Amino acid sequence: MKNCAEHTLFLQSEDHIKKHHSCIRHGVKIKDGCTSCGKVREYIKTKEFLKCKEHVDCENDHRYINHFVLNELKNYTTKMKILQKGLSSSDQNYIITDIQSKTQDQGKNLPYNFDEITIKPWHIHWFMDELTGNFDITLFMSATINLELFCKETGFRKDEVFFINEDSNIPKENRKIVFLKTEYIESGDTESVLPQKIISQIEAILKIRSEQRGVILLTSYSQMDYILENIASHLKSRLLPLYKGQDKGEALELHRNTKNSVLISPGLESGVNLPDDESRFQIIVKAPYYPTMDDMRMKKIYNSEPDHRRYYLKSAFRLLQMAGRSVRHVKDYAMTYVLDSKAERMVYHQKNDLPKWFIEACDGISFSK
Repeated sequence: MKNCAEHTLFLQSEDHIKKHHSCIRHGVKIKDGCTSCGKVREYIKTKEFLKCKEHVDCENDHRYINHFVLNELKNYTTKMKILQKGLSSSDQNYIITDIQSKTQDQGKNLPYNFDEITIKPWHIHWFMDELTGNFDITLFMSATINLELFCKETGFRKDEVFFINEDSNIPKENRKIVFLKTEYIESGDTESVLPQKIISQIEAILKIRSEQRGVILLTSYSQMDYILENIASHLKSRLLPLYKGQDKGEALELHRNTKNSVLISPGLESGVNLPDDESRFQIIVKAPYYPTMDDMRMKKIYNSEPDHRRYYLKSAFRLLQMAGRSVRHVKDYAMTYVLDSKAERMVYHQKNDLPKWFIEACDGISFSK
């Protein structure tokens, strides 16, 4: 593996790439708008250079054995060592929250063929001690947390934390969140069947935003299946579903290169960057209360306090997280539509906990009740 990593580092180098592709004017220094540079860019972007056997003497297929894979293995090894330490020090802290077996899904033509187990911690106190123990001061930055939730999640005492609450530098008119209160969506098993008013509202928004890319944010795959089955056929062609286990990067790339594409999935609420024309609108279908039936970790969080305070805080900040997928910088703009009537109640009851800049962007909620 290490030898192949050295080989592929050379294959990725300028010295090697210019043996295959270069621009007369710019060499391998890629310039926008240059057709010849575009060939160099494509050669690098598609990792075509890994296929070269002419300039490296090795029997292995470098598309599968390379420095990219080695770096991933190192990262996985580091994470497993940390996890092993956490498990040995507090084995009751970890909860299996999801098991996805390929044998259970045979015949369903799903775009993944692997077994996947998701393990999550009940708390991360030991990890925070490990992370911050050698420093006098540690700086954490997030747009989706407040002091109380931060302390509940990390185990820090409030008197150990100096919390700085900054305003957003993005104009509120660029990130407006409209609560349409279309219909009350039930929780539990019935959420796999959405009210017809919700489907009609999604269709209406897609018609209004007919020439723009967007994203539909959900809380379950059953909701996605129901929408795909019941939405008007001429609008369904615009929807680009992201299934569980599917390569998110490939789906996002297809979205960027497809006119008026609309991503749809429960797997897009975090870790997704959709700036500028990649998304000018987003639809949050359901108030994103975390499930407590199937998710054992969230059930434990829900039951840990008589008033379920941590659970409701986490759910409210989940909504805030969703609302930030499509507005990524000061000059960016996008409209957010929230359909579930319960979302109004979620924000209203947490109004003193959510950031002021988020509350100011909310339209359709009366905070003077």
